[in-house]
Amino acid sequence: MTVTAFYNRMAGDWRGTCNLWFGPGEPVRTCDTEARVRAIAGDAYHLMTYRWVFEGEAKEGALFLGGHEEAATATWGDSWHMAPDPMVCQGLLEDGGAKLVFPGNYPTGPDTPDWGWRTELTWVDGDGLIMEAYNITPEGEEAIAVRAEYRRA
Repeated sequence: MTVTAFYNRMAGDWRGTCNLWFGPGEPVRTCDTEARVRAIAGDAYHLMTYRWVFEGEAKEGALFLGGHEEAATATWGDSWHMAPDPMVCQGLLEDGGAKLVFPGNYPTGPDTPDWGWRTELTWVDGDGLIMEAYNITPEGEEAIAVRAEYRRA
C-alpha cells in the first residue's frame, strides 16, 4: 500500500471513543470523538479534522496529510494545546502498509529541551482506524497520551 492509498482509504466520516492520559499513572479520561477525512487540492493532499469534548468544552484538531509511496508528511494542530504553532512530522508506512507513524517534536519552554511526540494511524478489523499518540521525554521515555478508536459513521 502507498501513503496515498492509505489516505484514500481513510476518506469519509468516522465516530468513536477517545482515551486521554495526562501522564504515567494518571487515570484515563474517556470521551466521544468524530473525524472527517477528505481529499483536497485535486487529490494531492488529505485533510483529517476531528472533534471531541473534554470536561464540557468542545475541542478540535486537524492533520494536513501529504506524501507518496512510503514517505508521509503530516502537519498537526489542535485547539487544546498546540496553538499557535503546528507540529510538522515526517513519517513512514509500517507493518506492510497497515500503519503510518509520524514522529515529531514540540517545545516545552525557552530553557528546556523539546519533547518528542509520535502519532500512529493504524488499520484494524478491516475498516477500523486507531489514532494513537505518545509523549516522549527528552530522555527517551515514552507514555501513551491519546488512543482514539474510530469506526465509519
